Amino acid sequence: MRTKEELADILVSGVAGWFQHIACQHLAGLVDEDTARMTIVQLLNAQNQFAPVVDIVPPNWKGSKKRIDVGLKGTSTSFKGLYGAIELKWPGQSDDPHECRLSTVQDAIRVAFVETHNLSAHFVLLAGESPWITTLFDKPHPQAQDREDRRVVFSSLFSRDLQKPCGEADNKTLIQHFPKHLDRVPLNVANNWNGKLTTELLSKVNVCIGKRDVGNVFVWHCTRVRGRKQNALLGSCSSASNVDT
Repeated sequence: MRTKEELADILVSGVAGWFQHIACQHLAGLVDEDTARMTIVQLLNAQNQFAPVVDIVPPNWKGSKKRIDVGLKGTSTSFKGLYGAIELKWPGQSDDPHECRLSTVQDAIRVAFVETHNLSAHFVLLAGESPWITTLFDKPHPQAQDREDRRVVFSSLFSRDLQKPCGEADNKTLIQHFPKHLDRVPLNVANNWNGKLTTELLSKVNVCIGKRDVGNVFVWHCTRVRGRKQNALLGSCSSASNVDT
């Protein structure tokens, strides 16, 4: 089976190539999460190691109506669990960047709460046209301090630098800047979690037409570190003394 890093490279490269083709047809503005998700499923199917399922309730969320974008099942019918979980974000011109930052953090926490096995990939794939990615991460809010504070924390949590790939946000930071961060996880699964969210940038591609940047694609692996009572998963950017596996 491929490693998390290898799978992230495949997804990022495949989505970037597809988006470059779309951009060359002047159709980049028509891409949304639904169309990109189908490309991700095709890429996963082509690996002959997974049976990707879209809009799935994870096995450890039984009884919930909450779902994740893509779950990685195995090709064997005897394996009932998931090898990984993927949430997709594709911000565009009509999206409020303040709310998009919140929903991206919510998605990172969502995948971190999915019970997985073996590969245990908990991915957030974020992509889009360069101007909207720049707005999401880099455009300041001089007239709105709450928006600016959230932007700064968001940009620190989701690194875009492969030389410094790790980010984190503790419970106090999440409550202050992303007060609804647990809203997309079932209550019985979240179990009053008060730990730390950690992220690691695994792969990125700048999409270009000639010398002109037209888009960006990123994949982060997201994990949760336990709070005072909860068990958790461990990412390579965290201390093993603070987690259970």
